[in-house]
Amino acid sequence: MTKEISSKVIKEYLEKNYLRVNVLFEIIGNPKEHVSKTITTIAKKLEDEQDMVLIKGELGEPEETNDGLFGGYCEADILLKDFNKLSWLAFNFMPASIEIIEPAKISIKDKELTDFISDLLAHLHENNTQLIQMNSLSQGLLRNMNAMVRNAILVSLLGGDKPAEEIAKLIGVNPKDIDPVFEAMIKEKTIEKKGSNYSRIVK
Repeated sequence: MTKEISSKVIKEYLEKNYLRVNVLFEIIGNPKEHVSKTITTIAKKLEDEQDMVLIKGELGEPEETNDGLFGGYCEADILLKDFNKLSWLAFNFMPASIEIIEPAKISIKDKELTDFISDLLAHLHENNTQLIQMNSLSQGLLRNMNAMVRNAILVSLLGGDKPAEEIAKLIGVNPKDIDPVFEAMIKEKTIEKKGSNYSRIVK
């Protein structure tokens, strides 16, 4: 990232009512190269963005976490033209944190605050819509997967009674994962358990 600019230049920007903020970006993912590239891309965008002056920045080399992922960071000291630019940064870059360093007090015009609230509501509504869609998709996939497992169990029993371990091996799942399915199918009277074996109930 660029070298730190002088305190004189910073003061000149602050006299023009710029905001000075400290921004932290945290990236977690895999592989390590992807995380490193993402951090570098963020830093480059911060340097090139209009109405934004990068005072100094620090890139953290991705390190492996306990769950096998890699985590890296980009921390930047930035000057922003106004509150609208601050809002734009928050919504478009979505940093982990933003700390306003200077000035101690900020005067916000009613239009700026209205625009901020409008953008916030738009993002909240968008996220809520996506969450509802993902939940609906997840439930649909779960129903379809459940139906496929049930059908696979019934097909595996066409050749005769079988224990849970053999059924699980035939359909390619962990025996413990399908115990609830066996219980549900027994209640529905589509299969029954005789000793350690399961068999189809022909209606």
